[in-house]
Amino acid sequence: MDKRGRGKDQHEQGARPKSSPDIRGGENASVISVLYVDDEPALLEPIKISLERLGNFSVDTCSNVPDALGMLRKRPYDVIVSDYQMPGMNGIAFLTQLRESGDQIPFILFYRERP
Repeated sequence: MDKRGRGKDQHEQGARPKSSPDIRGGENASVISVLYVDDEPALLEPIKISLERLGNFSVDTCSNVPDALGMLRKRPYDVIVSDYQMPGMNGIAFLTQLRESGDQIPFILFYRERP
């Protein structure tokens, strides 16, 4: 097992899980744990609520990469959703640090125009 509690064989071979979670709900649906990282506080809670209302998402939020790294040490997540533009360490540097440490967690990077 790797540090996320997942089997190394699956990640080393790049295999997909045997069954994908059903985000629509139902008997066979599983909860997808999301770590959402964004330095814009006005977006953290609304996006968390929106995802959790879709069903089968459990979302934790934080506003910077150092806090995100601390949260990743405390518990496993299924996916990270991260803003690109953040002070200190941007989303690309965050992803690079994870990959260099051997962490292959799915990572969604987004960018939005800032005023």
